[in-house]
Amino acid sequence: GAAAAGGRHLVFLNNDTEVTAGWLDPLVGTLDLDPRVDAVGARLLYPDGTVQHAGVVLVEQRHEAGSVLMGLHLGANKPADDPAVMRPQRLQAVTAAVLAVLRSVFEELGGFDTAYWNGNEDLDLCLRIGERGGLVVYRPECVVIHHESRGGAERWAKVDANVRLLT
Repeated sequence: GAAAAGGRHLVFLNNDTEVTAGWLDPLVGTLDLDPRVDAVGARLLYPDGTVQHAGVVLVEQRHEAGSVLMGLHLGANKPADDPAVMRPQRLQAVTAAVLAVLRSVFEELGGFDTAYWNGNEDLDLCLRIGERGGLVVYRPECVVIHHESRGGAERWAKVDANVRLLT
């Protein structure tokens, strides 16, 4: 899809998302107004109105077999208007369930790493953006409803492999 798209921006939406009025302006506006920003993410809400995602932080989880990096969704299960999820901020990563990125940056970095299968490719991209000096920003003004993982059981088929690859 990214290769076929035209324009300066690429916007990725999962097939299980539902946009709300005015959702696109905060994403594109942030990319257009601040040349340091390469990617922008949204406040994702579950259909019940609680927060599914307000950005991602990566944490190292240590196990006997070794350690892995895990992405934790900020604000998960909080009320939609909780003060903790209502301020724009720079983050390590955002989910590509809703992600706006500059086309030039996406192409420079080679897009999503296809070694991942439906998981962590967004975290990987955000980390690579940070490594090249770009910013990843969360914008709570962009609200999207996420009917998470309606794609079926295969969605979770390669979680462990994706986690190992990110680590």
